Amino acid sequence: TDEDISQYCLGSVEDRVSGVDFKVKGKGYQTKPASKMERLKNGGVRVQTYGMRDWYQRKKEIDYILYSNGKSIAVFPNKNYKVSNDGKTVTHYENIAKGTFG
Repeated sequence: TDEDISQYCLGSVEDRVSGVDFKVKGKGYQTKPASKMERLKNGGVRVQTYGMRDWYQRKKEIDYILYSNGKSIAVFPNKNYKVSNDGKTVTHYENIAKGTFG
């Protein structure tokens, strides 16, 4: 229901300080665009994006990272990933989260 969803405006305290773009049933999400996603031989998933930061992992308010290419989404737990220095490539070592909106 709408009561379960909170969206935060760009520049809000939640966005700037906590890194949370929206919450569903109390769980915080950071959203990023994705231009490409590929599964690696080591089991990781590499995502081409921009504006991603490694320090999001230290933000306790962010439970999940959500990527979208405009047609579909992929949601990962906010842990166990590496971000390139330019913030354009992220390698996740956790599985895509199931039922994160439930």
